[in-house]
Amino acid sequence: ILDFFSNGDPGRLSALRAKSLQLIVDAAIFEPGRWRSADFTDTVTEIPVIKEDKLHDLLATPSGSLFNEIAKSPDVLTSCIIKMLERALDMDVGKYNSSSTSGPLILYSIRLAIRVEGFLKFALQKCCQPGKSRPRGLECLDNVKIENAIKKIRNMLDIQ
Repeated sequence: ILDFFSNGDPGRLSALRAKSLQLIVDAAIFEPGRWRSADFTDTVTEIPVIKEDKLHDLLATPSGSLFNEIAKSPDVLTSCIIKMLERALDMDVGKYNSSSTSGPLILYSIRLAIRVEGFLKFALQKCCQPGKSRPRGLECLDNVKIENAIKKIRNMLDIQ
């Protein structure tokens, strides 16, 4: 979803000035989705998966969709957030106007970046506790990548 808005036609990103679309994107990114139980061991045995129940179970995650993205592909997540911020700031006309494309879009992009940064910090904090095992779903989290992602997002927010 973030890649759709951060790459391609600038009209896609400017569409995020609409509050209704912001709410849809937030729901898609921040709502956890289907949960995978700790004892789930099923695997994909046929492609395409025909049974819808099985498909939903296979697509479930142990810690939510955003944490799954943070654990599996933090670089993609970070680059999309930074691109959205850069492109939104490029649309800035120099003076805030709530009816212009850039005002609400810039505020939303900043809010989105800060929320994602919070999830990154939480994941890193939970995976850096000495003597404690990592939370389920974050076992493969690369601490160095997450630290770099946090720095990149924070740097973008601080510089601008």
